Amino acid sequence: MGIEKIGKEIEELKKERKTLEGRLFFLKVDGAVIVPSFFLLLSLSSSLTGVYLYPSEYSIPSIAISIFFLVCGFIIILKVLKTIEWTASRIPSPSFKVTFLPYLLIRKIKVNELTDICFGIENTGEVLAEDIDVSIFFQPELIVEKSRGYSILKQPSGTQYEAYTTAEYRLDRIYPNVCTTSPTIRVKATRTHKYPIPIRIRERNVGLSEHKLLLEVVE
Repeated sequence: MGIEKIGKEIEELKKERKTLEGRLFFLKVDGAVIVPSFFLLLSLSSSLTGVYLYPSEYSIPSIAISIFFLVCGFIIILKVLKTIEWTASRIPSPSFKVTFLPYLLIRKIKVNELTDICFGIENTGEVLAEDIDVSIFFQPELIVEKSRGYSILKQPSGTQYEAYTTAEYRLDRIYPNVCTTSPTIRVKATRTHKYPIPIRIRERNVGLSEHKLLLEVVE
């Protein structure tokens, strides 16, 4: 069984290598520039040949051939773009998992009671995350007190989370597979309800990502 398993893995690796070699062609100058340019030039020359050099009865076949070469050129260009997208998706980058601490997706708090809440942000990617801005959005019914470690601002009208209170803070870096703790945010709710809590994270390399948790207010 062990030998068969190793044999299957070798076959899978061979297939993956062939796939990579095929994709690599479209990242080289030959596949990305020369081949599509060649087909586009053939298309142009076929069209001009049909229009200027031959009688009108031969122009239709020439135009058909021109369209064929044009389609071939665009198909190759599309493959080049898809290969670039595929390659970019395989480049290691930071990714984030957000929870209430201790590692909860739903946090319960009591109504009319000031509660300290901490969030955990884990870098689940393979590389270092740097220059991270964190914004935590609280609905208008939730009262967020000022405290050390974060700033508070009101979302202006016309934005996605209009009138929400936002607690914001910044992190210099998060190492792979490391969970950081947010500043302690003091929150009070005046009625029982389930509040979605959007969290936006903007990192230098990957840009903006959004996550949502649930804050449940109970008696």
